[in-house]
This record gives sequence, structure tokens and C-alpha cells, in this order.
Amino acid sequence: MSTKTSIKRIALVAVSALGFGLLSVVPAKAFTSFYVHANSAVSGVVKCSQTMTSNSSTTITAGGGTCLSSANIGQGVWTPEDGFMGTIETVTTAGGGTVATLSAASPAQAAVQQAFYTGVRAGTSQRTLSGVNASAISSLTVETNAVGLFNLRGAAVTGATTNTARALINGTQIGASDITAIATDVGLLIPFTAPSAAGTYTVTIQTSIAGTYTGTGADTATTTITLVVTAAAADTYGSSTVTTSATAVDTAGVIYASSSALAASAVTFTVSQFDVNGTAYADAKAKAVTVTLSGVGSLTTSALGTSATSYQAWAALTDATRTVELYGTGTAGTATLTFAVNGVNVATKTVKMYGTVATMTVTPVYKVAPDAGRELGDLVAGGSAVTSKTSTLSAPSSTNDPAFAITHKDSVGNIVPVVPSTMTSSNNGVIVSGITASFVDNGTGLYTQGFGVAHVTVSSAPAAKSGDKADITFAYTTATGTTISAPAVAMTVGGDLTKVTLTTDKATYAPGEAMTLTFKGVDAAGNAPWDSQNAIYSLTASKQMQNLPSSRYLIGGTRTSSSLLPVFAPAVSGPVTLNLIENTASLTKYAVTFTVSDSATDAAANAAADAAAEAIDAANAATDAANLAAEAADAATVAAEEARDAADAATAAVEALATEVATLMAALKAQITTLANTVAKIAKKVKKA
Repeated sequence: MSTKTSIKRIALVAVSALGFGLLSVVPAKAFTSFYVHANSAVSGVVKCSQTMTSNSSTTITAGGGTCLSSANIGQGVWTPEDGFMGTIETVTTAGGGTVATLSAASPAQAAVQQAFYTGVRAGTSQRTLSGVNASAISSLTVETNAVGLFNLRGAAVTGATTNTARALINGTQIGASDITAIATDVGLLIPFTAPSAAGTYTVTIQTSIAGTYTGTGADTATTTITLVVTAAAADTYGSSTVTTSATAVDTAGVIYASSSALAASAVTFTVSQFDVNGTAYADAKAKAVTVTLSGVGSLTTSALGTSATSYQAWAALTDATRTVELYGTGTAGTATLTFAVNGVNVATKTVKMYGTVATMTVTPVYKVAPDAGRELGDLVAGGSAVTSKTSTLSAPSSTNDPAFAITHKDSVGNIVPVVPSTMTSSNNGVIVSGITASFVDNGTGLYTQGFGVAHVTVSSAPAAKSGDKADITFAYTTATGTTISAPAVAMTVGGDLTKVTLTTDKATYAPGEAMTLTFKGVDAAGNAPWDSQNAIYSLTASKQMQNLPSSRYLIGGTRTSSSLLPVFAPAVSGPVTLNLIENTASLTKYAVTFTVSDSATDAAANAAADAAAEAIDAANAATDAANLAAEAADAATVAAEEARDAADAATAAVEALATEVATLMAALKAQITTLANTVAKIAKKVKKA
């Protein structure tokens, strides 16, 4: 057992089936204080009799047995004398024992234990602090009949070397420590079983130096903790899952396996049952399971001459986790398995059981190989470069660049996930016989070419030069020695890219019209350069364009803009210049021009211009007429002024004449008056006469 003389407090930790509770402290002669620690278990407390070694509180090793397994991940670990050790993060098998890595580990010393406990820790929401210690709890909630642990932690026992402990409810013992602890240890566990009836109980916890619990002198220390016992939740079936160990599975979930009649199964399935909380179901409560097979295959091995089996059933209350094996029968085709739990279908699995290769289809991605012994293509799968021939199933990476995609199928059309056995060249001085690198597509990821497709590269001969030619033939040899060949592929050799030209498919485009840009390249010999060389170092336009490419990889010396991401002409009419810097050692720059013209807009603009010209002519004519009218108005003004002057003169003459007439009339009037007077006088004289 471990000793820690520098530690001045021993703790009493309660590790129960369901929670933490703060322990009130009643000091006694044996201890200055002790309490129930918050690191308690809520369920699944199991005592392991295997020897456990703690390595600086980071790992524990249980020699032999199965006490530590992956099922313990996430659970806590407690030892009888040291209490809580930590939470299990990982479990591995190494060196003949099972090793678990712990987090939140305590204490910080190496120890060899004779036994240890595992269980599920309680949540901190169940902690009720009393002020005795930040880690203390005064109450604990457990389910009926739960198996838990009280871990005593407190000060050293004066004048004593050993300590025992027990827990009682109303005088009835519900648990006792299973070892005699050294007094200076920091923890001492009390395994206990909760009452079978729900309710709230006061638990008396005692420690004794002599183990007699006399209560006299310094022998016995006593304190209490509240134990809340709740009715156990109903163990109700919730759901089931069906998983498989198969690695040959495409994105649709279809499984691929050999149809060969072997003693070993082709595919293993696991049916797992869970309760409503997602916890693994107990075998004693397991529901009935049935498996129905249609199509090819068998649920039992047929390698030893037994007949195929298409149905299996397991009674309820047997296994909550059941393994189902699918075997090949030598017949290729499709197998469909239907899994039912408690009479309800929970999963349907499809297995393509492939037979012997019957056909091979070679799809060349590239046909122009690089000169001087270089590899055509570059395989990258699962994030790593593939540099040798392999039939490993893997997901192609974004930079994967095969030279050939090769598909093998059996006689019924099922994909067979293999790589070609051989590649033979008609001229080994040009293309070297043999596959340089390969892997088999597992059908997953963004860059998959489809499940079972073989990605392959080849290489040129060291002396191969631009313009050299060779035919290559891929073949697959079956287990019986039959060779399946694909038609020969004509290959050429090219050098590095030295010149690029860019052309447009039209000279004039409507605004926003889709365009096709064509890039062509040659090597130093004027031949097509080796495939997959980028033609573009930089490409810009004098006006804004949509989807102008930043790269185009040549195949056979040419490549057009992408049909999936077409280039569009600018939306503005007028001349446009494309400025290309070719991706060669010289980085040569040159320009290509085209025009953007909108016929309807241009016609409207011309009509507007004509109308404007006519309007200008009309305005000019109106101006001339206005000028003539102004001149006529001036002449009229002059004539009017002359007429006014004449009128003024005439008026003056008339006025003068009037004045003269008035004068003459006055004189005449005077003469008449005089004459009248004279006549009157004459008349008087005549009358008198």
C-alpha cells in the first residue's frame, strides 16, 4: 500500500451508484476531520480483483483478465486505499495486460493495488457544498439496490497504524471497507448496497482504529450523510443498430465482398440492442432477433459442403449483442439481408458478392507520357502519396491524378476491387512495362471515381524522347490462370511545355455571352507536351469577365475552358483584351482581343443618332427662318419710323393750316359782322326815307 507522510489530511470519499453529497463533519479523536468526496460513482460499480499498477497517475495496468475494456472508457477508477484515481480515456492491450489512460488523475504517486473499482461518476449538479471542503458533499442520490462506494478522506489517526470503516442505516450495516488501511493514506472505500425501498435515509459512517467500533477513546469517529434512494428507472427497450466490420463499402452503403466458398465469413454484422436512454441492453432482457437472406450467399459456411442458410433466429432473453456472418457460396450476385428485432425490421444491408474477373475496361486519363523516365500521373490517397503498386482500398485525395482508371467486373457485372496483374509495353525503350503505382478506389470522398476503380500510373523509359510512341496493354490473371486483357492503348512521349497559344471561338460576342477559350501548347520539338501541364501562369482581361480560368491542364497538347464553369464575355460593349502569361520557363506574355457588341442596343443608338442629326437640321432651318424674320422685323421697324415721321410732319401741316383757317374765319366773321352792321344802317336809312 502507498504512504504519503507529507499529506496531512485523509479523505473519506463516497462513491455511490448515483451521485455526490456533502458530508457533515463531527470531529472525533481518531480524525481531526473527514468528509465525502464529490468524485462518486452513479452506476455500474464493479470490483476488479486483478492486480492494478498506477504509473504516476496517468496510466493503470490490469494484468490479465478482462476487467478493463473499451466498455470502461468514460468511467472512473477507484482504489480501496487511495480513492478516486481518474477517468478512463483510452484502453489498449499491451505487454500481456490491459492499459488504461486516465484524465483528472489523483493521487500523484505510483502504487500497486490488490484490487480496484470501476464505475460511472456522478455529475457535479448533484454536489451540495457544506463549507467543510470544496470537494465535499452532504447528500447522495442513488437508485434502489444500487451498488456504490463511500470513500473516507480525513486527517491522520493519532497513535494508530490501521483503520477500518463501515456504513449503517438505523443500526443495520449496508457496507464496510474491504481492506485495513494504513492510517496515513488519503482514502478508504466503503462498498455499500442501497436499500430496496425508495426514501430518504440517514447513513452513519464510522471509522475504527481497532476495527471493533467501541466508541471509546480515540478508536471510533462517526459522522452522517443523507442518502436519497429513488425507484430504479424502467429498463425499456429503445432501439437496435446493425454495424459491419467490412471496409469495402461505397457511399450508398453497399458492401462488396468475395463470393468464394470459404470457411471464413465474407462479411460480419453485429446487431446491438439499447434501452430508451441509449444504454446497451442487458442480455437477460434482450429481444428476439431474426435475419432473412435473399439472393446469393449463406448465413452459415458452405465451404465444407453444407447447404446454404437463408434464415436465422435467436430467442428473446439470450443475447443483446448478436454477431451475424455472411458466407460466400461460390456464386456471384447480390445478397440482401433483413434484420428484425422484436418483430420489427431495423436494417437492410446489401452486399455485392463478386466472383472472378471476367471483363476489364481501361479508361485513359492521359496518353502523352513525360520523357526521360518520368512517371505519368501522381497518385494520392488517404492524404498520402502512393508510390508503388498496391490493391489497398482508399479514398482518393484532392490532388490525386491517375493516368488510367481501370474497372474490373465479374460475369454478372459486379465490380471486382482489384488492380491489373500486368501492363505490357510494345516498346520498353519508350514506355516501361509494369505498373508504377496503383490503389483501389473505396468509393468515398469528393474525388472518388467509383468503388472498385483501380487508379494506375506508368512511366517512360530513361531514354524516351518527345515524339516516341508505344502501345501498352493491361491484363488480369485469375486464380485459375485465365488472363483477361483490355484493348491496347496508344501512347506517345512529350517534353516540357515551351509555348502556349490562346484563341477565342468567336471574334464578337453579345454582352454576357458564353465563350470558349482554347489553350494549345507544344514542347521544344513542336510536339504535344506531356499531359497534365498547366498552360496558364496568369490570365487577366481589360474588362470584368466571369469565370476567367486561373489554370488549364493540357491533355494531348490542348484544353478548352470548362463546360462546367463556362467563361462569360463582359456585360459592357466594346473591345476587350485578354492578357496571357504562359506557364513556361520564358513566361512569355501576349494579348488576344475580341469585341463585345449588343446589336439591339447599337441599332437603338444609331436610330437615336439619326434622330438627333435630323433634329439638329430642323433646328438649323428654324434658326435661319428666325434670322430672316428678324431682318424683316428690322425693315418694318425702319418703315414704321419713317411713316411716323411723315405722320408727324402732316400733323404739323394740318395744325398750321387749321390755325390759318381759324385766323381767316375770324377775319371773315369780322368782315361779315361789319357788313351786317353796314346793311343794317342802310336799311334804317331806307326805311326812314
